[in-house]
Amino acid sequence: MNGQKTSILLLIICSLFVLAACGSPLKSYNQGKYLTASEEAVNVLRKKPDNAQARDVLAKAYPKVLEEAHAGADSLSFEDIDENNLVIDFLERWNKLVDNINNCPAALEIIPHPESYTKELGELKNYTVRLAYNQGLEALEKHNLQDARLALGYLTTAHKYAPENAAVKDALEEARYAATLRVVINRPNFMFGSRLDAEYLFDRQLMDELNHRSYRQPVKFFRNSDMVRHPQQEIFFDFENFTVGHAVPSTHVETVSQRVVVGHNLVDGELVPVYDEVVAVVTVYRLEMIAEGVLHLRITDLETHRWLSQRDFRRTAVWFSEWATYTGDARALTSTYLSLVGMQPLPAPAGDILYDDVIRQLYRDAVQYIGSIY
Repeated sequence: MNGQKTSILLLIICSLFVLAACGSPLKSYNQGKYLTASEEAVNVLRKKPDNAQARDVLAKAYPKVLEEAHAGADSLSFEDIDENNLVIDFLERWNKLVDNINNCPAALEIIPHPESYTKELGELKNYTVRLAYNQGLEALEKHNLQDARLALGYLTTAHKYAPENAAVKDALEEARYAATLRVVINRPNFMFGSRLDAEYLFDRQLMDELNHRSYRQPVKFFRNSDMVRHPQQEIFFDFENFTVGHAVPSTHVETVSQRVVVGHNLVDGELVPVYDEVVAVVTVYRLEMIAEGVLHLRITDLETHRWLSQRDFRRTAVWFSEWATYTGDARALTSTYLSLVGMQPLPAPAGDILYDDVIRQLYRDAVQYIGSIY
């Protein structure tokens, strides 16, 4: 009996993976793909009702599919949801074949009374809905993440076949919530810079980006101020060692030279350029501010209070303004120095701007790291 059951499942699986297209009905028949051969034969007969080969294949293939389907029906327990899904897909394809035969006069001449399984298909769907729904509820009652994800699979199947069933929809929503790893992220204390800017970066750059990424498992991140039922993990953030230095001036002096054309001499009737070396002394002034900080990240299991992961990120932001003066011949200056000569010193920024730049970099690092964990 188990061997017969395996055979019918293999028949169904093979028939589902080989869809009728523009293949040869006879070739499919010879390969034992009787459902595909039947579909292809009907497609041919729609366009060429007198095609002898298509007529012959349909006459032989259709009864074989029907015979094997009947033979396997008694050996299926219908207690396995995955098997039921395969059978449902098979029956849907079979019923479509019956519809195509009924709409093809040439095919009806060969199969005058094609047998549909509409009633059986509906009954099997209803049975599978009840089976998947009950197994889903049983898995949910175990109140753990792994079984909740099994429940999500069962209830997704039930919803597929009964999308308007209110009980199934409610259970599916509960399973989605239970199957999702709920991670609370604490909002770090901001002891520096603009609190409004820092909170905006937390909400937009960190939380929004985290909840719009793709992960290997269902996961959702919440602020610690959100009302979350039974969070399972917490990500703790803490900013450390944030500093902004004063604007520090520096000076760099360099002597530069270039060979330039200063005139021409007439030699043998031709003008030959005359070169000379020109020199300038360039003084480059630089005003620089540096901000740096560390973000400490720690992931904790809230049930066991065990640390799952921790990492420190360090980032630096640099602001500078440069300008230059020179003495000597301007022709000796490079294009870079010429541009600096035209510059004026810029006012140093407020420390908040550099703090925000450091926070952006640290949050970017944190998002990448968290993405690798989940």
